[in-house]
Amino acid sequence: MSIRSFLDAILASPWDRRCVAVKRTLPARPARYAPVEPPLAEPVARALAAHGIRALFTHQAAAAELARRGKNIVVVTSTASGKSLCYNIPVLERLLADRQARAVYIFPTKALSHSQKQVVESLAGADSDLLSRVVCGVYDGDAPAHRRRRIRERSNILITNPDMLHQGILPHHTRWAPLFSNLQFVVLDEIHWYRGIFGSNVANVMRRLRRVCDHYGSRPQFICCSATIANPQELCEELTGEKMELVDDDGAPRGEKHFIIWNPPPVAADGFTRPSLASQAEKLITELVKSGVQTIAFARTRMGAEVISKNVRARLKSEDGSLSSRVKAYRGGYLAPQRRQIEAELAQRRLLAVVSTNALELGIDIGSLQGCVIIGYPGSIAGTWQQAGRAGRRQDESIVILVASADPVDQYLARHPEYLFDRTPENAVIDATNPHILAQHIFCAAFELPLRVVDKEYFGELFLPVVELLEDCEKLTRIGERWYWSSEEYPSGVAGLRTISGEKLSIEAGSPGQPTEVIGEIDGKSVPFITYPNAVYIHEGQTYTVERIDEARRVVYVEKANVPYYTVPIVRYRITVKDAPKQQDLGGFRMGHCNASVTSQTIGFSKRRFQTGENLGAKEVNLEPVVLDTVATYIIIADEVCDRLKSEGLSVVSGLVGLKNLVAVVVPLLAMCDRQDIGVMLDTQNFNRAAIFIFDRFDGGLGFAQKVYEQIVEVLSMCRNVVSSCGCKDGCPSCVGTAAAELESMGPAADEPFAPSKEATSRLVDIMLRAGGAGEGFVDD
Repeated sequence: MSIRSFLDAILASPWDRRCVAVKRTLPARPARYAPVEPPLAEPVARALAAHGIRALFTHQAAAAELARRGKNIVVVTSTASGKSLCYNIPVLERLLADRQARAVYIFPTKALSHSQKQVVESLAGADSDLLSRVVCGVYDGDAPAHRRRRIRERSNILITNPDMLHQGILPHHTRWAPLFSNLQFVVLDEIHWYRGIFGSNVANVMRRLRRVCDHYGSRPQFICCSATIANPQELCEELTGEKMELVDDDGAPRGEKHFIIWNPPPVAADGFTRPSLASQAEKLITELVKSGVQTIAFARTRMGAEVISKNVRARLKSEDGSLSSRVKAYRGGYLAPQRRQIEAELAQRRLLAVVSTNALELGIDIGSLQGCVIIGYPGSIAGTWQQAGRAGRRQDESIVILVASADPVDQYLARHPEYLFDRTPENAVIDATNPHILAQHIFCAAFELPLRVVDKEYFGELFLPVVELLEDCEKLTRIGERWYWSSEEYPSGVAGLRTISGEKLSIEAGSPGQPTEVIGEIDGKSVPFITYPNAVYIHEGQTYTVERIDEARRVVYVEKANVPYYTVPIVRYRITVKDAPKQQDLGGFRMGHCNASVTSQTIGFSKRRFQTGENLGAKEVNLEPVVLDTVATYIIIADEVCDRLKSEGLSVVSGLVGLKNLVAVVVPLLAMCDRQDIGVMLDTQNFNRAAIFIFDRFDGGLGFAQKVYEQIVEVLSMCRNVVSSCGCKDGCPSCVGTAAAELESMGPAADEPFAPSKEATSRLVDIMLRAGGAGEGFVDD
């Protein structure tokens, strides 16, 4: 069945037709080309011609000319627009002109590194002159020990990832002296992935890289590539510490793409209960597989990817057993051989569907897929289009289905698709000066080369205070005008790039008395919320229960268990304000930005049935609290606003709960962060009145709460739009959300209903936006 036939079948079904809230067809787009002056080096031109490329797209030509002029560039074009040529062409031309030249390609994942190695070797292998000059090697954690020296000594295009650069190359730069002495290009691809903690860490790795290059007398050009985001130039300059030129005139062609927002109508008498997100995704993936449409589906979580793929296989097995084995999950935590096998099976069409986390969002070569199912809004416009671009990568017709959940933002998009189709993508946020992150990398830098006062040029204003702190902790020793590493720790081995703590535990499966097998790994700070005792852990469709955690050995032990449910943690939070360095009164409310301590504790978990999500009961657990020192923005409603709500017969607490729930789903839209990157809660203990707190879920903070402080009017306006566009009468989980569990501990102030009220929430937001006279209504205790 073709995509057209699949669409016709949907529109012919009375129920399916009601589920199609939005259907847009993005027309095919012809290619636009531009010449390069002077013409490309002959060997490069011959290699491109051998691959059917006889002219360059406008953005490829612009990138080539800027690179020739020695500029640092960032290329921002659509998925599958040939961005790799924007760096491969300049690098290959330089290698032809200079036998000593070196280049480093940095990709955010190992899988992408190996995929791009094949691209480079295919291009170089098409011409004998290039083949004699180009030696490409992948240096990552999977590279066999016996090959690493050969890769180090022979490769003039070194492909790696930020983790290996951080842990295996920069700390041992003396072994890499020929590379650093002759390094002329640093390529950073998929830079939109470098945001939040990961991006903040990578920005410091780039500063360490520039410092080592300066030591060896080289100053490489940076060529960066990104999917569409609002601030690519700003992000690149923060990542690299260098001025960048922007290339964004996308000349690549595009095949016709059908885009559907799938939003089933309510099925219960309450008017808002809809079929579960997972069940709708499973139905669509199953039908696409049965139709022969090779599909990638993106789930929000690792658990979601495993559960949905497991249920799709079960559906197919009951209808057509031959297809059930052609569906797999793909996520972080899989070991390298498993990931490579799945990627190969997709490229060879042995798999008809894969249900993935955003691990496959990047440009890994997995063949030309025809369909994409996005299971719930990914949290950003940029992420949505990046995932959608995984289908139709070779100018073919494709179909993308965004399955809306009951989440307020998903429902808002179903009613206001212009937000997705017409709005500019979001800003990517990083904070390279986060003191916790900065301290780790300055410590690493001291291991690489003794620190000097002039290194402030790389690490900024906090450099000297951090150095003094490390000296006080006896990790650095000052001799004359330099600071030397003086610890027994190997700093790069302790500091991870995807977390602030850097601590990981392996997950080992086995039976009592039998040898165990490592099946994955987990960040140490995630253990209390994912692999707590008796939790269900899912790997490749197999369910396991967590038996015990060995903190000393850094191991989580699990055992196979064929259970019909998965588990969801129940977490209790407490927040304590440490200070309030910023505060402002804005008429109907007061805002502050402060340092805060957040205590979270997993106190139990609920069991949810796989197929339906039905709650099968809860169980208590007794885990130690986890304390987070972070930053937060708080909102306190003025007394006069509370009095006005009460005079109109509306509950203040019900309005606050609704606003708190709305803020939780709106902030990620504006800050381009994941939902789990921020916390939003109500509290009365800090100010003796109810306050909404928005905090970063990372030590030291990463700028997300700061964005709320800076953009509060836009945050409140978006909250008003979400609640006003919902068709329910009294409020529902798709607008003002559900009751706030943390209010159980709010004490005497919480003497009103905890359930959110649509009317109270709408009125509260309107008054806040319209109130005038800064500070009116506040009486400090």
